[in-house]
Amino acid sequence: MPSQNEAADHFNQQAPVLFGVLAWICATVMVLLVWRNEQAIAQRESMVELNSEAVLVESLVKQRLDAMELIMRGGASLISGNTLPTADQWQGYVSGLDLGQRYSAVLGIGYGPYINRADLPRFQQDWRDRTGELISIRPWGVRAEYAPVLFLATSGPGQEKLLGLDMYVEATRHEAMQRAMESGRPWLSGPVTLYRDTTAVPSMIFYTPVYRGGVRPMTVAARRAEMNGWVYIPFRVQQFLDMTVKSVGRKMKLRISDETDTRRELVIAEDPGLTGRGAWKLISRSVPLYGRILRLDFFGDADVGIERSAWVLWGGLPLALAAGVITFLLARTQARAQVLARDMTRAQARSEALFRSAMVHSGIGMALLDDKARVVEVNPAFTQLFELGADALRGTHFSDLLDQGSVGPAEQGEQNGMRQEIRRFARRNGELRHVSLVYGKIPQGDGVDVKLLVQAEDISERVRNEARIRALNRTLELRVDARTRELSEANHQLETFAYSVSHDLRAPLRAIDGFSRLLSERHATVLDDVAQGYLARIRNGARRMDDLIGAILKISRIGRGELQRHPIDLSALAQDVVEELAATDPQRNFEVEIEPGLEVVGDPSLVRTLMQNLIGNAWKFTQGRDPARIHFGRDQGSYFVEDNGVGFEPAYAGKLFQPFQRLHGESEFAGHGIGLATVRRIVERHGGTIHAQGEVDRGARFIFTLPDVPVDHDDYHV
Repeated sequence: MPSQNEAADHFNQQAPVLFGVLAWICATVMVLLVWRNEQAIAQRESMVELNSEAVLVESLVKQRLDAMELIMRGGASLISGNTLPTADQWQGYVSGLDLGQRYSAVLGIGYGPYINRADLPRFQQDWRDRTGELISIRPWGVRAEYAPVLFLATSGPGQEKLLGLDMYVEATRHEAMQRAMESGRPWLSGPVTLYRDTTAVPSMIFYTPVYRGGVRPMTVAARRAEMNGWVYIPFRVQQFLDMTVKSVGRKMKLRISDETDTRRELVIAEDPGLTGRGAWKLISRSVPLYGRILRLDFFGDADVGIERSAWVLWGGLPLALAAGVITFLLARTQARAQVLARDMTRAQARSEALFRSAMVHSGIGMALLDDKARVVEVNPAFTQLFELGADALRGTHFSDLLDQGSVGPAEQGEQNGMRQEIRRFARRNGELRHVSLVYGKIPQGDGVDVKLLVQAEDISERVRNEARIRALNRTLELRVDARTRELSEANHQLETFAYSVSHDLRAPLRAIDGFSRLLSERHATVLDDVAQGYLARIRNGARRMDDLIGAILKISRIGRGELQRHPIDLSALAQDVVEELAATDPQRNFEVEIEPGLEVVGDPSLVRTLMQNLIGNAWKFTQGRDPARIHFGRDQGSYFVEDNGVGFEPAYAGKLFQPFQRLHGESEFAGHGIGLATVRRIVERHGGTIHAQGEVDRGARFIFTLPDVPVDHDDYHV
């Protein structure tokens, strides 16, 4: 029979092959699992990108319709007066918009008046007196209400034949026009075929109501009574889709369906080649737009994202094979190493003897531990560190020498078989000390009863210094990170906002003002006083809109730059603001009470703006009070500005701090409606809060918080 050594040698020869095959199988299974997981991740990431594309397309559709709404509102401003513009004036307004280049899907911009049956003869006579032409309503027939095409300015010929066509007759148009009139808001019609449109492609009409005086009445009955007519834009939906998304590098096909009527669904536009393509519907979004519900369906390949994970499979399989080969080589090397281990045993014994000699003469504390972490042997330096004798230390569990509530391993790691940590212990006199412990594994062999060598060094002073430095570094890092995030976010918001204001909002205003000025200057001889008045209204409206944009920019500047925090005498600042206001109206009878000694920490410029807006608001809304009373003080940690002015409904308190939200008409009190929005932004930038209380004709009270000045603030600065 073979000896035990021969059997072990035979096993060592066969083991590498077995281990290699097992390693290859395990690695292959792991590669397949990772591939499946990577495939799922890639599909999720691809869907995130596609969802971003869908959101972008939806946003572009909304933006394009919003731009068309602005164009209609410009046309409505021409109609809102008591005298209609001429056809040439209407054509001049539309020509200035350059529809052919900017809005190729738009077929024109028209206007249809709202006429009751009793008023129809008078309207026809007025039109004949103005133009010398007879307007005939088509189709013929007696109806309660009419909405004939009166103006329709386009870039192509033939549309003059539509004059007098009654849009109120057709049901789809009638529904959209009725909804626009009763709601006072722009409204999209359902899919229609436009008059004299031989292409028979789906189109839609965008209506906006025009009321007498240009003001939207508050009730449905009042809107009917004050209804002038509708400015409308007919457009082809397919061209609208192509025009809107042509700048987007899309990965998906798009189909737009009208699902406002739940009983049926109409496809009104889709990308070429989508029908019969066999693509999978990846994303579907229902979007409410001006009274309609449009569904955007995005189609793409069913295996989206799969190709991105193929590299895991084709790269992992060769690695699995390599893992099997490496395991085989390692196992064979291990077998050879066992032979060498026998020769190393004697060398290890000699090395251990040398180690013990070095341990006794070392100046660093050393201790040998067994497999249960009990002390077996210590050197003289170790006994001096813990102030215990060698006999007292032997047999003691090493952890009993240390404080169990220690600070933990401040430094910990393992390198070259060594592990290091910092612990705490108490000496006999109660003094707490920190010690650096380095654990080293001792090679095991026959007759070796120790497992670890522990080297101990007293580092109490170093630990204290490092703790102070780390605390300071953490504080500085948190401050820098917080300030960096704040500035980055503010700068991004301001850049986006400034770009939008400069390019998207003010460009139409400049066009309106410029063309109005040219019309007034070049055609002054043919325009009567009424027409000149209308032009003046248009230019005043454009300038007012420009002022509102400037107000928006003013709000955005509140968040710019770093806060310069300093102690501020709020009472003195309030007194300065009151004196400035009093100088503007010396004859006014008013009483002001300012609580003295109120101090806060904040940016002086922003806090002055805050007080000017709050006290100025109280000054404005106490007009007509004799005397007007304004009170500024502090109550339960909060500051307040109180007046006996006109007040407001408590239910609308939340709207006061929204930009351009006004609870009173401009004819009663001037302003743009951004003062309180500016106040809220300043308070929130300082980390405070603000809210309002009030009742109608019983005054208002604005309550806000700001950081207090510390007791010792001689050197205070942030």
